[in-house]
Amino acid sequence: IQAIRKGDWKLVWKLEGKPELYNLSNDISESTNLASKESEKLNEMLDLLTSARTEHTEFPLTTRALALKKRKK
Repeated sequence: IQAIRKGDWKLVWKLEGKPELYNLSNDISESTNLASKESEKLNEMLDLLTSARTEHTEFPLTTRALALKKRKK
C-alpha cells in the first residue's frame, strides 16, 4: 500500500488495485472514493506520490507480477 496526504486530500494505492482518493474534510471514514469524480486532483496526488519516492521492487507502484519481473532482471 502506498498513501499520501496533502491538506484535506488523501490518496491510497493498494498493490493490485486502482488509486483511491478521499476528501477527509467531508469523509473522515474514507467511505467515498472520489478518484473518478476528481480526476484533476487525482492526477495531482499521483504526481506527488511518484515524485516523493524512489522506485523499489519491494514497494512498487505497479502490480506484484511486474515487480517480480523487475526484481529478476
